Amino acid sequence: MISQLSFSVEAAKVHGVEGAVLLSHIVYWVYRNQLNKQNEIDGLFWTYNTAESFAQLFPFWKPTKIRRLLNKLEDENAILIGCYNKAKYDRTKWYAITKQSQTLYAKHYSNLNNALSKNENCIMQNSTLQSTKADNLYHITNQVTTQITTKEKVVMPFEGDLFIEAWKLWKEYKRVEKNFRFKSSISEQASLLNLQKISNTNEQEAIKIIHNAIAQGWAGLYADKKDKRKKEFDNEKYRAHLDTL
Repeated sequence: MISQLSFSVEAAKVHGVEGAVLLSHIVYWVYRNQLNKQNEIDGLFWTYNTAESFAQLFPFWKPTKIRRLLNKLEDENAILIGCYNKAKYDRTKWYAITKQSQTLYAKHYSNLNNALSKNENCIMQNSTLQSTKADNLYHITNQVTTQITTKEKVVMPFEGDLFIEAWKLWKEYKRVEKNFRFKSSISEQASLLNLQKISNTNEQEAIKIIHNAIAQGWAGLYADKKDKRKKEFDNEKYRAHLDTL
């Protein structure tokens, strides 16, 4: 969940405050992917998310409201919407910014690109976009991803924007609700490896496990017991079938 919001005043003049808030979030991730050379398709850099996941970040908006805002931004030529998922059944939308938005955010993101390129661990303060002045959109802090003394980098088991957002949400939840922070990159990496294991290296399942743990108020991450029982039942059926051969 994003605890503080900011937006470009110039963008708000064109797209309204709500549209500007959502657009700022999309633009940040597109520029970050551009810096990291990720999600480049047809000469454009993209980010992806579902309306439901956006609603986790912006809990004051329902998914239906977010879909309307996204469609409005597309109609206003602020963003492009596509679908580039590997799985045909996956209808998660992808978003790129148009030349109009690039021009609108050019001044702000020349500073952002410089900040991100100097420190690959540079993240948004409080996992959001901070505004220091009405015409100065972003205040970027060179803050490492964990409160640690070691400089070892944490390796994410999944590279999708959805998982990265979910993991940030989990860490913020643990900090606020459980008064817990990872003491080192080693402990955070161990937690990520455990999540990868209990999700069977499935990104969507890992995200589901995180969201379920937060919804239940749990202090840890646990595999879906229903899925586990189903797999055990399927294994028993398979063994029984082998016995008949």
